[in-house]
Amino acid sequence: MHIAYCDEAADRARTVASAVVVPEDAWRPAFTVIRDFRLSLRARYGIPLSYELHAHDLVAGKGTPGQRLQPLGRKVGAAIFLEAVDTLNSLGLLGVYGISVSLINAQHKRPLRVAVTRLFQRIENNLIKIGAHGLIVYDGQDNQHRTMARRILRRMNVYNPVPSIIYPNTWRNLPLQRIVGDPFPRDSAHDVFIQMADVMAFALLRQDCPPLHPVTVAAGVQHAFGRLPDIWLRPASRTDPQGVVR
Repeated sequence: MHIAYCDEAADRARTVASAVVVPEDAWRPAFTVIRDFRLSLRARYGIPLSYELHAHDLVAGKGTPGQRLQPLGRKVGAAIFLEAVDTLNSLGLLGVYGISVSLINAQHKRPLRVAVTRLFQRIENNLIKIGAHGLIVYDGQDNQHRTMARRILRRMNVYNPVPSIIYPNTWRNLPLQRIVGDPFPRDSAHDVFIQMADVMAFALLRQDCPPLHPVTVAAGVQHAFGRLPDIWLRPASRTDPQGVVR
């Protein structure tokens, strides 16, 4: 069983949906790696283990975790974000893999819906390829997004038109076979794997839509997604070297 932890990031120009997929036998060692990273943050910055790491807020320098009287600041926040990226990349050595979709908003009426649909399809495709089954865990803080994910998955379970590779302009109905049940809603504040999915989504968003603030640029946030080669599922895309579905 593979557990796909999903989250998204967006700005006015682009929408990104990402999944950090953890095989069941890799869950415990992967959790240990993330916990060690969080323990390191507590020791150096006083950030409690229970504090939610949100990529956008980190890079913006927001948040006063623990007993801090002042916000982290952009420089420290960006450094923590990049450490999180490197921690995420190290999970690839344990068998964890990541799938991301990045869409230009202007090309789609509902870019988030399209991005999540494509994300679920790529998760399904890989599960079919390796002969495994999977569960979707979706950030459930926003009721609207949680409902959207459930509706998308339920529809794909019965009606899932997929374009034919052999016959142009034709479609086949291929209902999902490997993703089990509805998405499980989970508050990202209480799930470190969803927080890692947020890290990956934001890294890709800032690669495709580079930041403007000089401190953020100097820290190299716009290059963060390039630091994830061990976790990319490259076969998810035939055309993108990073495996990003566009």
